[in-house]
Amino acid sequence: MNLKYLILGFALYMTTSICNAQDVKNVITDGLRFCESTYPLDGKLLIANFGSEILNPLNNEGKGYILSYSDGTLTPFISSDGNLSAPKGMFEKHNCLYICDVNKIVVYDLNSLSSPLQIIHFPESETMLNGITGDDNWIYVSVTNTGNIYRFKPISPSSASTAELEFYTSVSGANGLLLENNVLYVASSPIDEIVKDENRIYKISDIQNPIPEPLDVKQGKYDGLAIYEDSILYASNWEPLQIIAINLHTNRVDTIIDISDQIKGAAAISIYKNKLYIPDLPESKVFEFQIK
Repeated sequence: MNLKYLILGFALYMTTSICNAQDVKNVITDGLRFCESTYPLDGKLLIANFGSEILNPLNNEGKGYILSYSDGTLTPFISSDGNLSAPKGMFEKHNCLYICDVNKIVVYDLNSLSSPLQIIHFPESETMLNGITGDDNWIYVSVTNTGNIYRFKPISPSSASTAELEFYTSVSGANGLLLENNVLYVASSPIDEIVKDENRIYKISDIQNPIPEPLDVKQGKYDGLAIYEDSILYASNWEPLQIIAINLHTNRVDTIIDISDQIKGAAAISIYKNKLYIPDLPESKVFEFQIK
């Protein structure tokens, strides 16, 4: 860990008593194949997998699947049925499970996963749907290759394919999304792999008037976002490989967790039962950290 970050993180930890994920408690590996995202749902943790032969976030092989993890046990949730290829962000609303997959959203009826699924198609140029979040009024979706963020009204599982997309705003390299207390947080990652000044964490405080404002974080390749106790925003970063914890009362980084000796690539994280779950996309693993 960079000494400057270590000193800063320790000093802030001592002054704010922030909860921190320090130790790996478990590593999930069985049955995973390029797992990009995790999502808590109804007492379990969903894990999205590409299932492809090589790591390709834009593949169209149709081998994607979702596993369910609970109490140390992995079970199939959505089998590799040819409908998913590179599943990324997941979000549930009104018994619909929305899954971002390359240039579309695949919608499953949670009351009957065997029911005919629905597809929400995006413009042809939008090839890397990534993050998804929302509330009772709107569902928001990020597209990393263009930086565009769309929204649509949540509707019933049987008619989800008729959802009307509305352009919302744009953030360079928009990746992970999280809506919390009427504030939309956006993680930015460079599409050309070259980190630039604009690749940071943003917040949109007034969701009716979207003006993205960068938080006081260093530039990076930010991916997943998760919130703990309504006050600590965790974000995964590929460069450098770390998890940062942002105190939402101050909008500043309180803690930096160096994960470079354990994880090759930190994708769409989530918090479930006071544990932080970090998908290691290249290595097909999910790391479980205890939040203290």
